[in-house]
Amino acid sequence: PSVISEGVDCILFRELGVGRVARMLGPCMAAVKYLSIGKKSTDSNEIATTTKSEWLNDDTNCCCVIDSGYSFTHVVPTHRGGAMTKAIRRLDIGGKVLTNLLKEAVTYRQWNMMDEYHIVNDAKEQLSFVSDKFDSEMKQAHVTRKGLRWFDREYLLPDFVSSSRGTVRLPAPLQRKREMEKMEEMKLELERKKKEEEENKVSDEEDEGNDQQIDDDAAE
Repeated sequence: PSVISEGVDCILFRELGVGRVARMLGPCMAAVKYLSIGKKSTDSNEIATTTKSEWLNDDTNCCCVIDSGYSFTHVVPTHRGGAMTKAIRRLDIGGKVLTNLLKEAVTYRQWNMMDEYHIVNDAKEQLSFVSDKFDSEMKQAHVTRKGLRWFDREYLLPDFVSSSRGTVRLPAPLQRKREMEKMEEMKLELERKKKEEEENKVSDEEDEGNDQQIDDDAAE
């Protein structure tokens, strides 16, 4: 609304003393960042590994930014950092839909969580992640024992006495596995240090022997 914009302008220019202000859509700023990463890497002729996987130079300066929010998802095509307004589309799906689906899944399997929106939403925010290898990871999840998959976590419900927010912890099998791996690493480290000490001891003995031989030769 224009009233809010005027109020923001008043705060920026009069109270904060800002010299210039540029208003841009969030997806446009994301597109500018995306293009600037590629331009910087191309100009310096140094393209990092992350840049190769995240940026594709097709010489069009075009980006399609997908901005997924609470209730809606906006698809914003951009060119040189500017939004193509006639091509913007809004989908009536967002994080709220995912939370509702999670409520239904948890209610079906465990307890009735249909009225516990905030708890389920907190669990979603703490445990959800985006996979770029969805099919392969789903196949691996089916053949791996539950509790031993790298993404397995347990969400502990809050008791609303000492805490009002749930906590996340590793499952017991995965925790034992990681403890064993850590113990194995410590064991290998101790063996490596012991081997280095033995090598240093042998080297010191050889040096002492050489020094003794030099002293004997000098005495003769």
